[in-house]
Order: sequence, then C-alpha cells, then structure tokens
Amino acid sequence: MSPTLDDVSRLDVQAILSATKGCLSVPSHVRRLKDTLTHFVIDNMSPELSANIGALLAARDNGRTGRSSQQKRRRQEVDPPPRKVARVTLDDEECKTNEFLELPSDDVIRNCYRQFYEATSNSALKMVVCAVCGRERDHHPDNVVAFHLQDIPSPSRLFPSSPHDQQTLFNGMLLEPHGMSTIDGCTTVNVCGECLMDLRKDSPLPPRFSLANGLWVGHIPIELSSLTFPEQLLIAHLYPRVYVFKLYPKSGGGAAAELQRGMRGNVSTYELNVSAAAEMVEGALMPRRPSVLASLIAITYIGVGPLPQRWLRSMFRVRRYHVARALEWLRTNNPTYYGEIAISPSRLSDLPEDGIPDEILSVVRHSTDVGLVDQENGGYIRTEEAGK
Repeated sequence: MSPTLDDVSRLDVQAILSATKGCLSVPSHVRRLKDTLTHFVIDNMSPELSANIGALLAARDNGRTGRSSQQKRRRQEVDPPPRKVARVTLDDEECKTNEFLELPSDDVIRNCYRQFYEATSNSALKMVVCAVCGRERDHHPDNVVAFHLQDIPSPSRLFPSSPHDQQTLFNGMLLEPHGMSTIDGCTTVNVCGECLMDLRKDSPLPPRFSLANGLWVGHIPIELSSLTFPEQLLIAHLYPRVYVFKLYPKSGGGAAAELQRGMRGNVSTYELNVSAAAEMVEGALMPRRPSVLASLIAITYIGVGPLPQRWLRSMFRVRRYHVARALEWLRTNNPTYYGEIAISPSRLSDLPEDGIPDEILSVVRHSTDVGLVDQENGGYIRTEEAGK
C-alpha cells in the first residue's frame, strides 16, 4: 500500500530527504518548505521511494513504542511503592521522656558560647597589613599567610622597576614595613591571598596591587598631611573641580559650640574649565590669592538660625604658617612641579594666621527650608514615575 500524504507528513524534512536519495531528485526550491516537499514526494511516488518511506515509518513507530515501554518500566523502578507506617501510641510515661523541646544541657550551652567567643575574638577579627600591596586586610577572610622573608614566592617580581631613594627594600623587594615583624632575628612577612595567588602565577609581571607595580607613593610628610582643604587649594597648580558643600545639623539640639560634631552633609564636585582657571592665576608665585577660593568652593547651610563661624573652622580654616611650610617642602622635594616657584611674602600676608578667609565666608548660603533634607533622604524618583 502506497504511503498517503498524512503518512509522509509524520516524518521530518531530513527523514523525507533521506528516503528520496537514489530514487528521486528534489529541486532546491522544493526543500525549503515541508508542505511543498511532501506534496512533491506524493506526486512523484515510486515503488522504491514508497518502500523507503514505509521502512522509516515502521522504524519510527517501533522506536516510539520501545521508548514508551522503557519509560514505563523506569518509572516503576524509580518510584517506590507507597510506604505504610504503623501508628505508634505512647503512654503518658513515654511522652515525658521524649526529647522534643527539651532544654539544652550545660555542655551544649558552653559549646555554643565557646564557638561565639572564637568567632568574635580579637584573633578572629584581627586586621593585618599585607606587605606586598600595603592594604589592611582581614586575617582569616582574606587568607593572609605569614612567610619568612627568604621564602616569599617569586621575589624578583617584587623588585621595583622605578627605584626611589625613599623606598625601603628588603632583599631587593619593595614591601610595606607595617606588614612585617621581626622576632628573635627572624623576619616574617604578611601576604594576603590575592597577592599570593598572583605571585604563584607563571608571569614575569609584578602582582596587580603590589607596591612594586607602580603603586608606591611613599610616606606623606606632616607638612602636607596637616593641610586643610582650602590650604590644599592655595598651593595647587590646577583646579579640575568645583566643590559644593551642603551642611545641616543633626536633630537633637545641643550646645551651639558642640554642634560641629553633629554636622553632616555631602560634597558635590563639578568639572571646571582648566584653561580659564590657568588664566586666572598668573606666573609662578605661590601661594594663590585667597580670591581663588571663592571660585572653587560653595557652601550651603540648611537649618534654622544663624550659622556660627566655629562650625566651619575645622574644615575651612587657613593657617599662614602651614601654607608656607608646605610650599617650602614642595620646592625642596618636588623640583619637577615646584622647583621654580617663588614664595611671595605679600601673598602669605594676605592669608589669615589661623581663621576662615573672608572669601569662603562670602560664599556661604543659608537656607531655612529644612524640608530639603527630607527630600534628599527620601531618595530619587523620576518625574514620569512620580506622575503615575
């Protein structure tokens, strides 16, 4: 019996084409659609093609039956028979000895306390400095390992490519001294897991975060670390940002002299036209004139009542002596950028000995709309979302 159109449609395109091999040439445009292909095969049916299609249909039906039987047997093997559990009746005496909801013993309580103390002890929460990268790391979570100085893996990869006379080298390696300790003449070095993984790689390059990878900046001298924010601006060459400070007191009140401790707020920075700023400052005279501060700093105070100047003192004070000392240090130790500067006594005299410059006080803005604080703390909602 010759296969019908429905019989041929049960096969996929690849099976139909395989049945036509050697007995029927199928044009390329017919192969694109199964419906077109099946009609073409029915119209050009031959005894040999009919036998091939019949064999494919029989194999397909037998395979489906076999898979169905195998799946049924597999389900019977996998699914266990329903289990029946005999009901157990406990008398009152047995219920009293049951351990359900029984209070923990003293040994269990002591063991829980012991585990808690070990997890929160000073040794478990200890912070150490990695001598390779100089970062402060958690001793256990960051897998810090202590090596003897001579046992550090790949020591040559920690040699600095750009030596500096202020660097402290240990067997030629650039390491952070705070990450090292010496006991009885034996020097141990802390290495965090991240740096240790890099050191054990087959690579000639230094670890990514190591000091030897150009990340060494040296010790910041007291002449620079003691400068306040406006003092740093007065000795800077370039001003890439404008800084907007927004301050408001925390709720709870308190003495006015102590409210500085309760100040909070945020700082916004905006890109500045560097070329225009360069035209504003002329020559190599240092420090910059105090008038530059009014162009770089903006302060907004949100709160009821006047703003005492002492609130701003810790952040915006300018000290003439500290500015002069920093410039002297930079001219001596940073000749590339400060070797040609001229420290102007007249400009130094324009700075306060220890106070807030009038140029900063002139840019302080006071707003009594305390609702702005709640708006900022409430988050950001887009206009189209707010109108829904």
